[in-house]
Amino acid sequence: GVGYSDKPEDNYTIKKFSKDIKVILDQENIKKTNLLGLSYGGVVVQEFYNMYPESVEKIALISTVFSGRNAIWKAQKEFKKITKPLSNNASQKEIDEKYKLNLELIFPKEYLEKNQAKIEEFIHHSVGANRKETLKTQKKRIKALIEYTNTNLENIKVPVLVMHGNSDRYVPVENVQFFFKIPDIRVVITRNTGHYIPLERKKEFVKEVKKHML
Repeated sequence: GVGYSDKPEDNYTIKKFSKDIKVILDQENIKKTNLLGLSYGGVVVQEFYNMYPESVEKIALISTVFSGRNAIWKAQKEFKKITKPLSNNASQKEIDEKYKLNLELIFPKEYLEKNQAKIEEFIHHSVGANRKETLKTQKKRIKALIEYTNTNLENIKVPVLVMHGNSDRYVPVENVQFFFKIPDIRVVITRNTGHYIPLERKKEFVKEVKKHML
């Protein structure tokens, strides 16, 4: 439902996304692998482990939550605007304003102002050519998230890296506390960083993930 991927009309669930990963692994004959999940992907990775623990070697959870319903959220007003459905005849201005609000939650203001080229590249890869279609699926994706809670954190038996930016407005850093139920966990908090650590702190991100996975 994001970027250049298909956008099915049926309802989305975290279990469905997890099954998609398993289909790919099976097609490639991959029996066991490391998994990294960023933001929404972090929730999918957690559920994948719950469903297929024998298929996972290590996990990295970046800027994510354990639950949509029970997580700590601070930008409810902005999320309500973002998820308000677009009409079929929505203007380009309406579409651009909604996506601008998305970006303002994902990235700190100073980073947005100083890194326009990187932001355009981010939009190209994460949204694709049709912003309207990606935004139309956002409400379904968020609904699937809100309906999900991982009640099995203490049963995760593989090493887990948790990375989070201390200035994340999209997913507040306070959500990290819930992951301490995981027995084998290492937490890295990046200073003055928003939601998208791989872009804002690329070197640190690569260093920590390699240290954990290799």
